[in-house]
Amino acid sequence: MGNNKNNEFTPLSQTQLGIYLDCVRRGEGTYNRHFLYTLDNNIDMERLAAAIDKAVAAHPYMNARIAERDGEPVQYIPDDIEAYHQDVKYMTEDEWHRELPRLIATPLQLVGGRLFRFDLVQTEKAKYFLRTAHHITFDGTAYQSLFADIAAAYNGQDVMPEGYNAIDAARDETLKRGGSEYETAKKYYDEKFSSLDTESMPLPDIYGEADSFESYEHEFNLNYDDMRSFCREHNISALALTSAAFGFTLGTYTHQREALFSTIYHGRKDERTAHIIGMFVKTMPVSCRWDADTKITDFLTELTEQIKNSRDNDLFSFADLNRICPMNDKPMFAYHGMIKTTSTFCGLPCQEKMLDENTTGNPLDVELMGEPDGMKLHIEYNAGKYSRSFIKNFVSTYENVLNQFMSREYIKDIEPADEKQLEILDSFNDTENPYDTTHTIVSMFRKAASENAERTAVIFKDIKLTYKELDDITEKIAGYIANKGFGVGDVVSILIPRNEYMPIASIGALKSGCAYQPLDPTYPPERLN
Repeated sequence: MGNNKNNEFTPLSQTQLGIYLDCVRRGEGTYNRHFLYTLDNNIDMERLAAAIDKAVAAHPYMNARIAERDGEPVQYIPDDIEAYHQDVKYMTEDEWHRELPRLIATPLQLVGGRLFRFDLVQTEKAKYFLRTAHHITFDGTAYQSLFADIAAAYNGQDVMPEGYNAIDAARDETLKRGGSEYETAKKYYDEKFSSLDTESMPLPDIYGEADSFESYEHEFNLNYDDMRSFCREHNISALALTSAAFGFTLGTYTHQREALFSTIYHGRKDERTAHIIGMFVKTMPVSCRWDADTKITDFLTELTEQIKNSRDNDLFSFADLNRICPMNDKPMFAYHGMIKTTSTFCGLPCQEKMLDENTTGNPLDVELMGEPDGMKLHIEYNAGKYSRSFIKNFVSTYENVLNQFMSREYIKDIEPADEKQLEILDSFNDTENPYDTTHTIVSMFRKAASENAERTAVIFKDIKLTYKELDDITEKIAGYIANKGFGVGDVVSILIPRNEYMPIASIGALKSGCAYQPLDPTYPPERLN
């Protein structure tokens, strides 16, 4: 049995602490997950309610509460709590359709409240099970374990009570963080990630809109078994393969040969946590770097080793990592393998539906999962920053890159754009148009600036410059270059990151009479030199 006593306050695990702080920052309702199951008409609802009672009783941690002690969040199991009782609500289908939005809009109480709510509803048309649970105490494995126990109880089988539980695990983690294992983990993360500062979020194609979240799903033209065979053949992990392709795609969109993002894994390395209720998912960083001549299998082998080492040292938490390498503004990628959906409930068919859109508030969350006949990608994104067409192109690029990672030899062989995208790009070159060859870029710019002085010429994030402002700044740059003794026949090299000065510097150089040579800051130092 677990060694915790009821009413004994225990710190949150590091995973839970990260979720808790995010909830405090973003408000109640964050990380509330809602799944609706339409049950088979043959299911006995009262019998199901009794089975839920029995399953909950076998998992005392489901009664856990969060409190604040001396300004810090802790968790405990109250010793005076009443046994959980599941009721069945009977109403009309119309009443249910009015009730469902109210239930979804009613958040669970993070501090002091029960962190799950189950609603069993029977109407004249259907039978429903609404599962509402807070991510701070439930992960995907917890749901599977609970549903297995509910099914066992429903079918008259015994349900084994939970011994070691999530509070025991949180206490053990706290003890380990005070020892040498934590120092080893801290050293690994310091050496691997503390010096990284890579902007990997693709530039938005929408500006000024309020944050709103949408999702998009895409079926991949990729066989799950073929991908697994490739991984076995080359002794690499599927997470490394799919993450490497994701990192390369991010690099394509940010014009870099590196990427930094986060990923997750189940976090249940201790056998005692394999089937218990709790939140054990760990978030880890992934750092990718490559050159054109990098061999793809070498790239994947290196990333497989990095992910293994990061898992081995996960006592150094994601919250710890954020203090040495800011990660909260980075994209999130998750690979789930063959996804387990709930297609049956208590041995009878059911339909499962997720009712939430981006409960984390991240601007770009990508999930890739295997299916019996292929693979599916689910992406949640900030529609106030990215258009639907942008997301579709991003997903198409990722699919194309992932396929090529299994068929090409070197990074330089990868063509990120698919055939449809290449056709669109080629159409941009259909620009034949007669023009006056006596004019130069500079003279045409000056004419445009004169005729459109107050119109916007340059936009970068929140910065906007009119043609007049652009003309004035580029005149000053041209004068500076000329004062240095440069003019017609000379070349001005421009080394700056992506910002509003990319067009400003090039026009300034041309006004001085020089040609200009743009340099990519991500090039190796020897190439830049």
